[in-house]
Amino acid sequence: MTQAQPSKDKSILLVEDTESNASLFQMMLERMGYRCQITTTGQQALESLRNNTFDLVLLDMRLPDMNGVQVARTIREELGLTNAQLPIIALTAYVEPENITTYFEAGMDDFLEKPLKRAALEQMLDTWLFGGLGDLDPFVSGFDYTDVNPPDLDLEALQSFVGHMDKEKLGEMLGQFKKDCEYRIQTLHDKPDDAEMIQPVLHALIATSASMGLMKLSLYCRDIMDSSHRGEYVNPKKIAETLDSYYNASIGQLEDYIKSL
Repeated sequence: MTQAQPSKDKSILLVEDTESNASLFQMMLERMGYRCQITTTGQQALESLRNNTFDLVLLDMRLPDMNGVQVARTIREELGLTNAQLPIIALTAYVEPENITTYFEAGMDDFLEKPLKRAALEQMLDTWLFGGLGDLDPFVSGFDYTDVNPPDLDLEALQSFVGHMDKEKLGEMLGQFKKDCEYRIQTLHDKPDDAEMIQPVLHALIATSASMGLMKLSLYCRDIMDSSHRGEYVNPKKIAETLDSYYNASIGQLEDYIKSL
């Protein structure tokens, strides 16, 4: 098992409302040697920034009370924290040119695409906090998935995201993931005619399912998000049924794998 890196004496504010994502990101950050505080809403993030000093903000773009663009603008305009004082990195599945332009116009400095890759996160922090002088951890290097027909459970992808966790931590992550994933899929079942529910549900599942190695589920969510962005009609009921199928085909394999560790 790779040892944790020594403290880099930097404090990061993580703004992320999905519990499993927040836990994963926090463990990554702390293992790299950073201090991390988690907030789950835009207002909580702003309050933390009013009362504490941070070296960088990792900001999810979809929050329950505000979107990330609104939070970033408030940080820059109302709190008066400049880019030099506080870099803001967007965490997002939306990386089209028009999206990126919006992030920068709101005062953000860079972006990380979800599902988040550990190596990409470390390189981003090295760039903005240390001028790019840090080294990447080879044990959990970035994972660039291109297979058009991925397996239900991809162990290489799982190792890429959470390979540094021990069995106990991975089991905790599994419990959080199952609770979150099943809740979001059930949301679509409960509202089969509400097309507006699709993007918030899929946005969270893209990252959470990939972090646990369920790449088929993650890539399906991304495909449907892309279709929605193009203005194509997507049926919530059909999406929920497909999500159920992919989830059920893989979750048992994941549980068996963790038990075997």
